[in-house]
Amino acid sequence: MNKSKTKIQRKGSRQIVTGLTVTNGVHVPKKYKKDIWYHLHYCDLVGPKEHIKNKKLNKSNYKDWLYGRICFVYSIEPEVGKKMMSAFNEILWIL
Repeated sequence: MNKSKTKIQRKGSRQIVTGLTVTNGVHVPKKYKKDIWYHLHYCDLVGPKEHIKNKKLNKSNYKDWLYGRICFVYSIEPEVGKKMMSAFNEILWIL
């Protein structure tokens, strides 16, 4: 067994395996979901073009990038993914 790749987790601590929280079932980490909601909120509030400019994001394919993150959440947590997808579809995507 490789000791550098092994870690002992105490009961009650957050357990992450390959980027997913596996403490009580498999979930996407809260920080990842909050980041998506952040982008959805500001794209809806000021528009995607203004949001990209204000946050100095260097993403030429921003819509596809955000859509891919939402699809990842949907593949793990379908209920949350559906809510994110409906918010994504309500945004006017004129870039």
